Amino acid sequence: MPSVHALFGSSNYWGSPVKVGSHHLATGLVRRGWRVGYVSDPISPFHVMKPSSELRQRVQIWRSGGVDDLDGSLWAYVPGAIVVPDPRWPFRHPTVAARWAAASVPRLSRVLTKHGFSTVQLLCIDSLVLVPLAEMVESKCLVYRMADRASGFPDFTPAIARAEAALIARADLVACSSEGLVNHAQDLGASNAVLVQNGVDFDLFSTPTGAIPPEYKDLDGPIAVYAGTVDYWFDDSLIVAAAKALPEVTFVVIGPGGPDSSTLRVQRNVMVLGPRPHASLPSYLQHADVGLIPLRARDLQERLETARSLKLFEYLAAGLPVVATSWTEIERLGSPAVLTQGTGEFVEALESTLASSVDRAEMVDYARGFDWGDSVDLLIANVTKFLGEGES
Repeated sequence: MPSVHALFGSSNYWGSPVKVGSHHLATGLVRRGWRVGYVSDPISPFHVMKPSSELRQRVQIWRSGGVDDLDGSLWAYVPGAIVVPDPRWPFRHPTVAARWAAASVPRLSRVLTKHGFSTVQLLCIDSLVLVPLAEMVESKCLVYRMADRASGFPDFTPAIARAEAALIARADLVACSSEGLVNHAQDLGASNAVLVQNGVDFDLFSTPTGAIPPEYKDLDGPIAVYAGTVDYWFDDSLIVAAAKALPEVTFVVIGPGGPDSSTLRVQRNVMVLGPRPHASLPSYLQHADVGLIPLRARDLQERLETARSLKLFEYLAAGLPVVATSWTEIERLGSPAVLTQGTGEFVEALESTLASSVDRAEMVDYARGFDWGDSVDLLIANVTKFLGEGES
């Protein structure tokens, strides 16, 4: 069978401490014999004004001309450009969104050609910054992977709205990560929207890990854990309130940070660990007592209406009971998670969950139905309709 190529255009770079849906789909395609390219959002000279370990990794990938992974079956790249789209003026202008790739250094189209990704069977774009890929890459099937409601993000601009409309109009398939997003895509004019849902690397998170994380070894009492990005959607006030109300519980926050975490650090029973390798997360979850999803639901109704959290499935696959803020999409799932509204309910639900006897097998069994492998197979089944014989 001839080699089958896919190219992803995704917001999060390959190797990011936060592993998102496109990482899992790309890995799944490699496991099924595909050759995969993975291009993430570009960097520019303006990024160096906010240095971070993640930025250093992205710069290194750009300088190296890309990196190989998964036994050489995946190539990942971070473009560099003079200017890139940004919500601030003048970088919010539609011309920047449409033309930044033409000013990339080296030229992105040439880099893709050099590595064999100027022509592919599947081009899958989830980042609206990377819509220019559709112009420079010839594909048999163009997929817009709608992972979130773009209009719910603070960096959403008229230029990004225009890019999304153009991608929907051009895409052969709009693959949505939740049922709410299928409805949203249809509202935006997509007649070809399908559900390719978010999931979990079930084997990774459900397989028992014997090693206790070193940060846990000296802890007494229950452990409540949050594992994910600490950004504007993270409601630190819920953690602070719970930490004050339940001093016998240790609250562990894992993940890269956005907002200032000083309000958390002053609480003696809160540990802010920062990012940890994705492969180590099962240990942190399996040796905890409850998983937390504390979101600013009232402030983020538009975005959360359609959001399907990967954390939910990862917690449950690890056998961890979950206490979460309630929003439309998580209610639709009917999971074993305890859903709350407001600080009082959140604290009460956490206390009740820790005091109860929990059937961890029930959690694991629920998560089993959301394995990423099933989503990969569904994506391939939909893409195959656009491919020739022997190309799938």
